[in-house]
Amino acid sequence: MRNVVLGFLGTQLDMGKRRGWRPTIQLCQHGHLPVDRLELLHDQRHLSLARQVQADIGACSPTTEVLLRRMDLRDPWV
Repeated sequence: MRNVVLGFLGTQLDMGKRRGWRPTIQLCQHGHLPVDRLELLHDQRHLSLARQVQADIGACSPTTEVLLRRMDLRDPWV
């Protein structure tokens, strides 16, 4: 069975500026829960960050397939 994860791009934390902790990338580095495929939801404004996260995951977890899925939301908290 393959492990598939659906996740939203963290527009603040996945940049890694403040704490250096990038949760989406570290999700794919857990040895006890290998991620075979990550469906990463993002909006058009943050496409470049999504592509950077995709590349970084490819470098640290080459067996993880990262698919970028555009989903524009006015307010994701509503």
